[in-house]
Amino acid sequence: MSDNSKVAIISNDDSIKNAIEKAFDQYGGISKFIPSDKIIIKVNGVHFTDYSYTDPQVLDAVIKLFVENGVNPAKIFVIESCTSGLFTRMVFKISGLLNICEDNGVNIIYMDEGPKMMIMLGEDEKYEVEISKFIYDELVNTDNRKNNIYIEIPKLKTHWCTKVTLGIKLQLGLLRDVSKAYKHHYYHEERLVDIFEEFKPDFCIVDALNGIAVGPCPPQNPDILSDYIYKYNLILAGTDVVSVDAVGAKLLGLENLEVPTTRIAYERNLGIGNIDEISIITIPRKDVDSLVQNVPWELRKVFPNNVDIIYGKELACYEGCVGLTLIYLELLTLENPEIKENASFTLLFGKGFEKKELENLKEPICLVGSCCVEELGEFIKSNYDDIYEVNNCGNLGQYCNLVFNITGIDPLSQVPTDKYPLIELLWDYIVACVNNLDASLPDLPTIPQILDLISSSLNTFSKEILEDEEFRNVIEDLLANPNEKTRSSAAKIAINMYELYDKEWINIIENSLHDDSKKVLKTTLKEIYRKSKKKPDLFQALTPTIEKLRSINENKSIRKAIKKILD
Repeated sequence: MSDNSKVAIISNDDSIKNAIEKAFDQYGGISKFIPSDKIIIKVNGVHFTDYSYTDPQVLDAVIKLFVENGVNPAKIFVIESCTSGLFTRMVFKISGLLNICEDNGVNIIYMDEGPKMMIMLGEDEKYEVEISKFIYDELVNTDNRKNNIYIEIPKLKTHWCTKVTLGIKLQLGLLRDVSKAYKHHYYHEERLVDIFEEFKPDFCIVDALNGIAVGPCPPQNPDILSDYIYKYNLILAGTDVVSVDAVGAKLLGLENLEVPTTRIAYERNLGIGNIDEISIITIPRKDVDSLVQNVPWELRKVFPNNVDIIYGKELACYEGCVGLTLIYLELLTLENPEIKENASFTLLFGKGFEKKELENLKEPICLVGSCCVEELGEFIKSNYDDIYEVNNCGNLGQYCNLVFNITGIDPLSQVPTDKYPLIELLWDYIVACVNNLDASLPDLPTIPQILDLISSSLNTFSKEILEDEEFRNVIEDLLANPNEKTRSSAAKIAINMYELYDKEWINIIENSLHDDSKKVLKTTLKEIYRKSKKKPDLFQALTPTIEKLRSINENKSIRKAIKKILD
């Protein structure tokens, strides 16, 4: 029997680590999967909501197994790019995946940050997508790929669009945000297989401790959360991801080859998707049918009572603008029951509308998707006042922003703060931006606004953050930012950090006093004057630099600010 024709289902009877080790044993043992160079582990970190991501205990077990078998933690890289509308650094922190990586000393690659590269995908018609440069170097570059092992750890979930989200769909997270949106319409399932074909993992471990209904994430409403969680207590594994997906779909109650991505991959000879051709090994031995549960995948259509949804006769793609908008509207409605009665608006999707359908529409009116905007934009604008447009196809981040705007819900109110204060999570956003975050997000405060909040809240931060070299490095980077408001706000943080950590920050403050911008100089001088009353040594340390500034700067307002400090 070929390893590529079997899938292991291991019951988690004693420990997750033992279950995963037993899974590896079915394919020759973990030593078979130790590379000469890197181990790259792709998790499901789609969202920070409970049960939506790979259980940190499963990731911890996989890492520990490799380390115990001689792998240097520095050679292990955990990678992910979360759903549009969020940024991965925050998802890792809230979910606990960050703690697991740090505790084990392994690397994290946030694929929505840092350098990027373009590659070509597609079977017949080729198209370009953006990926992280790390992924290009390690999984596309054939010289490196042959020395690496690529392992993925999806979570057992049904999905509102693709019916399941398992090993094939997990590869969508390898793309940058702009490319996640590209072809997120009627071609979506074909495109997912295109991505999978390029990056095929060497081993797939499914976190099936729980099965999740109507993925990618359940609503965070404690009154109904249990309706979305199905207990399995299993680990699935295999070298053929298509076969693993087929078995996972069976466990979720779906029919053989019912899942489009499994069927398409099977038809392209990328793996065995027909359940009748797959050998399923259960440990301990069990009847596979006894493990099956019927886990719903379709939206429950829980929307505000006063929303009108109108579809054109053409190109209202459920896989694109329709489904992406409605899944987020449903989640927000379930998590914020007040909008069930309070929100009122009209959603328009697709093209091919009759003019009669467009009479007496309920405002605000939302034209969703490029097809709809192209056909109706001018007509709606000439007949109605309160209008929203999303002139884009497949961009979940923009659809999220639309739903927040029309329901009146603040995006930041949806971020859980039971583990970390919001201000620390906003700092993570700043760090991500400094590292070239490339994500489609809802409307947030500007970077200078966030920096001002941080400046006034430093005493609430943990010492671990403030004393980390990364904090200082990020502020130094911000002081070189082209935006003078950003530099001004960063200077205020540097001065406040001097109050906490004295001389460590004096050089950074002095750099702000050499800034070419009058605004930055005035802000820095004003903050120095304010703080020097409490910290006379700050004044003393900066006096030579300020004296020199007075001798060379002829701007009246700057000289006035200097005089106020020195006199």
